Amino acid sequence: MLTENGENINFKALLISLCTLAVGSAAVCAGINVTAEVNGTTQEKLMYSIINCKPYTEAHQTNMFGYNIRSFNKVIGMKGDNCVYRSYTVGLQENARTECRFSKENRQEFAALAKKNPNAKASYRNKDFSYTSDGFSVLMSKFFNDKNVCRDF
Repeated sequence: MLTENGENINFKALLISLCTLAVGSAAVCAGINVTAEVNGTTQEKLMYSIINCKPYTEAHQTNMFGYNIRSFNKVIGMKGDNCVYRSYTVGLQENARTECRFSKENRQEFAALAKKNPNAKASYRNKDFSYTSDGFSVLMSKFFNDKNVCRDF
């Protein structure tokens, strides 16, 4: 998908981050309500796995537009100076696979969020869209749309 300026929007990554990575909050995706576990569950486990770069895998499932969508989030571990995270979404017409390489500075943003309330409402805005949800989902959206951090593989 292209913006008015002819730049690519990582639509699959955006869909994943808004719909299946909305862990710990209630998000609305294209009119479909997606709810996930809150407080002390998958959101915190995933966040602390990214902060500490410890291997971790989780799976989610939802139904959207008649598609049974399954997503898998996996912290692989350190590769060089970065913590490698992969997200897979299966069930759309085109499956999505995104890999993020979180730098020390990126992981410090997660750590700062963890010290606050990661479930508190937050917002993210770039030149193409704005997004309001819990802090963790917003931070993931920010990184999923930064080609220096996350990209399809």
